[in-house]
Amino acid sequence: MKLQVTRELLFNYFAGQTTPLQNELIEDWAKIPANRELFFVYLDEWEGKYPQYIANLEMALERHRAGMERRLETNTGDKRAAMLPEAATGSKAGGFIRRKRWMAAAIALVVLGAGLILSRNRLLYQKYSTAFGEIRTVTLSDGSLVTLNAHSSLLVPRFGFDRLSREVILTGEAEFSVRHVPDDRAFTVKTSNGFDVVVLGTEFVVNARREAPRVVLTKGKVRLLYGGQENRRTLTLKPGELVTFDEQGNASIGQTAHPWDYSAWKKHRFIFDQTPLADLAPLFRDHFGVELRIADPVVARMTITGTFTARTDDMLLGFLKEAAHLRVHREGNTVTLSRSTAL
Repeated sequence: MKLQVTRELLFNYFAGQTTPLQNELIEDWAKIPANRELFFVYLDEWEGKYPQYIANLEMALERHRAGMERRLETNTGDKRAAMLPEAATGSKAGGFIRRKRWMAAAIALVVLGAGLILSRNRLLYQKYSTAFGEIRTVTLSDGSLVTLNAHSSLLVPRFGFDRLSREVILTGEAEFSVRHVPDDRAFTVKTSNGFDVVVLGTEFVVNARREAPRVVLTKGKVRLLYGGQENRRTLTLKPGELVTFDEQGNASIGQTAHPWDYSAWKKHRFIFDQTPLADLAPLFRDHFGVELRIADPVVARMTITGTFTARTDDMLLGFLKEAAHLRVHREGNTVTLSRSTAL
């Protein structure tokens, strides 16, 4: 008996709970123009019940409006100096109305464009994300496992991912355990840092954050593509090798005796080896959304060694306070470290 595409089946598909056979059935069904509208109706209903993310459009619109007004004031101020007296007095009200209408039209276009981009990504990709301090493991339709570190996200194509290509987009940090498929289709992790990781079946960690982007290979073999589009370079890694990228996108390769240390965050463990306290600022910002400040250069140069298990920033700060004899002062999401006055 042939499977039927129902609302319940589509909801399971959106949640990533369907079998490869069901995925193929749904993707073929969705290619028929008469079915697309119903597909998106159910998708919108499912996304409304189980939102993958919430975009703050009002805040973005307010920032854009303020910028438009500042530019408008600057431009009109320059123009008024060059206006004839008759034009300045006779068309002031009309000019004001025209400027307001122009600004309203520009804002409407920006909002429409942003809405189209968000809608396009929402329809083409399923987004998995984590909050600060959260770790999440996702099983993809091809059987690969992805463990997302805190404050990270993964975009996975909704259509044809398992059958056509295996390409995902990572923001933040994640560990990948990629399943090899019979037809040897490659699995590609794309990042906004300008490098891609191409594999067949292996385990590796990708850090695509703003600071210290890197790739660590635990098992198998991967190929890195990096550099500009006109000067794309290739680098092949072996287990235990670590590649870091500088601000210009240049790669440096090295060895690590303990590659699994780079995925210790999966168990909320933090490993330090003579690590300066000043180097912990990106960790607190990326993992917990906390700004770490150290005004005292002596404290900034102090180092910490050890392994700490901490699910919250308060737990990790408590360890640092005791281990390095520090004073911790918090104001909102800003934490300041200084030397303790206690004996």
